[in-house]
Amino acid sequence: GAVYSDDQRCRALDIFESVDAMYTVIPRADVSIPDGSATAEHWAKLHRQADELGEHLTCVELLRDNAINLSLSFADLRRGCINEPMAVRSLWNLFRVLGARYRPALFWRSFSPKLTYL
Repeated sequence: GAVYSDDQRCRALDIFESVDAMYTVIPRADVSIPDGSATAEHWAKLHRQADELGEHLTCVELLRDNAINLSLSFADLRRGCINEPMAVRSLWNLFRVLGARYRPALFWRSFSPKLTYL
């Protein structure tokens, strides 16, 4: 959808709250399909997209909660899942931002599982 549009390069951190609010109103996958509204195939596709968005929202939330101000859009996050050079570049930027100021060992120990998720 529009969240992943390349022609609207909004930083994911800037639009996180709005996208998260939209995500919360997507019907869960276990809800029955309303009559005449969608085919089972369309419903399954919608929920694959919702799952992907949920994972990207979690990434953005981790960045926000740890005050990591990366200039990534949702389109960048999607591309990073399928484009290794994009993922590597994003990780280098993450380390650049994280390394810009001193962080104690306790931070790195607690951030390690989050880094693995990202």
